[in-house]
Amino acid sequence: MKKIRVVFCFILLIVLLCGCSGTASVKKNTIMVHKDGSVTGAIVETFDKEYYDKDSLKEFTLQEVAAYNKKVGKDKISVKKLNVKKGKVVLYLGYKDSVAYKEFNKKELFAGTVAEAYDAGYDLNVSLINANDKTDVIGKEKLLELGSNHIVIYEEAVNVETNGRILYASDDVTVTGRRTAEKAKEGLSYIVYK
Repeated sequence: MKKIRVVFCFILLIVLLCGCSGTASVKKNTIMVHKDGSVTGAIVETFDKEYYDKDSLKEFTLQEVAAYNKKVGKDKISVKKLNVKKGKVVLYLGYKDSVAYKEFNKKELFAGTVAEAYDAGYDLNVSLINANDKTDVIGKEKLLELGSNHIVIYEEAVNVETNGRILYASDDVTVTGRRTAEKAKEGLSYIVYK
C-alpha cells in the first residue's frame, strides 16, 4: 500500500510540474500571497554536491507534504514545481492559506486584512513607513483605519510578493517594487498593501 501511495504521489508531482509553468522564477526564498488567500512558498537552495539526488528530494518532499495533509485531514499543501538547474534547486509549495504555511513551516505568517489581523490578536502597535514617502510614518491608530487593506505579518528573512500595491512596511523591510519587498534578518515584520 505504501509503495502504491509513493507511486501515486510521484505521478501527481509530474502532473503538477507540467501544469505550473506560469510560476515566476525566483532567486531567493520568497513568499507569494495570492488574491484568494492562498500562499506559494518558493525555497531556493544550493544543490551542487555530486551525491545530491533530485529524485530523492522529490520523494522526500512528497512524503512530507502527504504526511502533513494526512495529519490535518485535508489537502492544504501541494508541490507545485521543483527545478534543479545550475547548482540550484527551487521548490514551489502551494498552501491553501497562511495558516497552513505557518503550521507546516513553524514560522509566523499571517495574510489577510488589517481588521482580520486585529481580530486574530496580532499586535498592531507598530510603526510603518510609507513605501513612497519615507518621511510618512504611521502607527496603530492610522493602521487600524486601513482595516480593509491587506497585511502580511511574517518573521522569516525572505522576499515577499503581494497581489496589490505595497503602501507601508516595517523599517526592516525594503520595498523593491510595486508589489515586492525583501528583508535580511529574521523578526516580526509587517507589509500593508491595497
